[in-house]
Amino acid sequence: MRTTLHACIAVALSCAGCSERERTPAAPGAGAATVEAVDDSADIEALLRRRARDAAHPPQPLLSHPGSTLVRERLSEADARRLCPQLSNSGLAYEPDGYFRHAALRRVKLPFSELPGGVFELVTDSRGLREDPDHVAPAGALLAIVAGDSHADGVCPNAHSFANLAEARLSARAGLPPVDVWNAAVGGQSFF
Repeated sequence: MRTTLHACIAVALSCAGCSERERTPAAPGAGAATVEAVDDSADIEALLRRRARDAAHPPQPLLSHPGSTLVRERLSEADARRLCPQLSNSGLAYEPDGYFRHAALRRVKLPFSELPGGVFELVTDSRGLREDPDHVAPAGALLAIVAGDSHADGVCPNAHSFANLAEARLSARAGLPPVDVWNAAVGGQSFF
């Protein structure tokens, strides 16, 4: 198995020391897994310079980082596909603010040797959230949304994800309303 990590926005700009293609083989006895780091930061820097000159797309600094040069902005689908090659994965869909999300109504078995049976079933609902399609929130439930990377997304069945475990624990509190926790996380995602 090969995992390819592409430099993406902030990562690319801090990756100046990477070689063109840097490969790290898996641990001995772990099979043929390889992580391949691809330094495509020159393409990304050129795209960011072009966008900085484009008056129709003035950068909007993140409000949580006053004085920072870090910028997060909406991207066209073409720019998102160039900056985030993981969009070539058919299991992901373009999203202008987060750049990509899980595709809607997906049900696919994926290999993961650390789980019993060696596979897990990735299931998404009509919004592309890691929720079972027939999930209905209890009446009067509060809503919480989990966003993040693969750690929050979960390489596990939906019922075992952080979001669903949190939902169960929060909803079990005596005398308090139930909580519906949506899992909007997606592996490879970052807030920066």
